[in-house]
Amino acid sequence: MKNWKCAFVAIVVFALAGLAVAEPNIGVYFDEAGTVTNATIEPLPAMGTGYLYVKNADLLVGGAAFAVDIDPGITTFFHEVPELGLYFGDLEGLEVGLYQWIPVFGPDDGALLGTFDFYSTTPVILGEITVGSHPNYTTPIVASSEGVQYEATGITTHLTIHSTPTIGIYFDEAGTVQHIEPNGGVGVTHTAYIMIKEAEMIVGGATFKLEIDPLIMLGSAVPVDALVLGSLTSGVEMGLYTYMPVFGAGTGLLYTIDLITFNNLMTDAPLTISNHPNYDYPVVADNNAYQFEADGLTSTMTIVVPTENKAWGDVKNLYQ
Repeated sequence: MKNWKCAFVAIVVFALAGLAVAEPNIGVYFDEAGTVTNATIEPLPAMGTGYLYVKNADLLVGGAAFAVDIDPGITTFFHEVPELGLYFGDLEGLEVGLYQWIPVFGPDDGALLGTFDFYSTTPVILGEITVGSHPNYTTPIVASSEGVQYEATGITTHLTIHSTPTIGIYFDEAGTVQHIEPNGGVGVTHTAYIMIKEAEMIVGGATFKLEIDPLIMLGSAVPVDALVLGSLTSGVEMGLYTYMPVFGAGTGLLYTIDLITFNNLMTDAPLTISNHPNYDYPVVADNNAYQFEADGLTSTMTIVVPTENKAWGDVKNLYQ
């Protein structure tokens, strides 16, 4: 049977004086465990999920009163959990009374009060989601199973909504060709371009590493005008002297490289952009030095016919 007494105690007796023993907090997290406070999602049609938790309470939680302020660039839907208890108000001032008390004692415990759907069609950088005080109270409030109220700390978390940039190797200046099948041979070079795409930002820098099939040797590697630390094959960090707008179908050139294959034959030999050893993934930074996780792409090269080196006499013999 639902504990209606608990629901009324948690809501009606918020006016009772608290004993200031517990130090609970209330926040919106981006994982079900209530540990992730900074997340990035793609714009629509992608959506993010948030979880509203009471944590660090050291008591049987019976209810809460608070407000949630969300960056205006983020569109959200809040989902009450009717089987948990009674809800009064909205996110500008919400009181929740639980039917059954929820034990919150250890660091892994949390009292879930509801969930969110987050989305946006436009970029949002570090959008704040802050739990604050209900208009009827001076701080966020958590109530115990005995109806005693405790001042709580409202947590601020951050959600970024932005497309994921890509860094890839292309065999044309337009950034469209990722596979070629040229002839090889000693003295033959193949020009390629390392480019950023799908960034939807003014690019200020990048960090990544180029991994090359052992049948391919890197010749010259010419960066754009930038402060460059490291090398392509061990991990490079680039700070651009001139920022690059990369929006829509636009591209941002980072390097022009020459590839040498000698007389090696190969099928779909990979050239892959991966993470610099000091980072967990390739990174693209905007003009404000905010860093975005990027997808490193793989391009391929196939050579089935080497170019033969002929002397002038051999060429003349073709016409005899």
